[in-house]
Amino acid sequence: MASGGSEPEDDMLSSDSETLSEGADLSEEDIISENSEDSDDLDTSESTTEQKEDASGTKELITFSDVVFQNLTKQLLKSTFASLLNDYVESEFFVIDGDSLLITCAMNSSLSPGESLHLFFLVEQFLFNLTSRQGRYVIVFFEDFKHFFFPYPLLRCWRTQLILHLQKNTNIDVYTFSSFLCEEWKTFLKNQAPYFFMISDEGMNKHQTLYLNMLLLHALGNQIDVVLTDAQESDHLRVYGYYMKSNILNKKFIQKWTTIKTWQKL
Repeated sequence: MASGGSEPEDDMLSSDSETLSEGADLSEEDIISENSEDSDDLDTSESTTEQKEDASGTKELITFSDVVFQNLTKQLLKSTFASLLNDYVESEFFVIDGDSLLITCAMNSSLSPGESLHLFFLVEQFLFNLTSRQGRYVIVFFEDFKHFFFPYPLLRCWRTQLILHLQKNTNIDVYTFSSFLCEEWKTFLKNQAPYFFMISDEGMNKHQTLYLNMLLLHALGNQIDVVLTDAQESDHLRVYGYYMKSNILNKKFIQKWTTIKTWQKL
């Protein structure tokens, strides 16, 4: 369960992540071998991005979102359920995606429809869980994501209120960027060098989910580790969550696919 009371992670992620966490301590040779195998898989997926032919000879179109989902699934299967603030010295500073925070709290099963006060309580509870355990973080929002809230007028209103609330009523630094492809965001990551980026892997519709998946892969591709906002747990000392380590294959994927031209076609 998440610290803010979010819904449990889906069965695939939970079961596979726990299994893989048992083999987290790999030797350097194992890692090189694994990366080599993954590289072969990545090259295969890239070469069949436009179309593939099944056993019957029928050609099937492979979309950009399919490629994103395939690569994200690989990362989720490799994630480990780990302590976020005590076991990693560098985790003194990290970044939280504000829209992921909003979506995670809005999808909480305890939230009644239209309950604004309850929503902000869940947000505060989520953040307090980190702050009280010496977590040091900033929150970022990407302006192009707000367009994906148009089908949800209340959530669009909550998003505006959340930004104002964080800026006016808390000591948390809040940054806004036009897009995760903009130069300002790249400069921010270079200058701040956060140890991990906290993001949701699931939105409220397929368009939000695709954007968040691209944001997640983009972070990994820029050598920033990722922690999921959902399914976090805590005790009196620690906060636990699903942790994904960046590697060179993520960078290769981003270099090939994350371009302004590709994004504008979505």
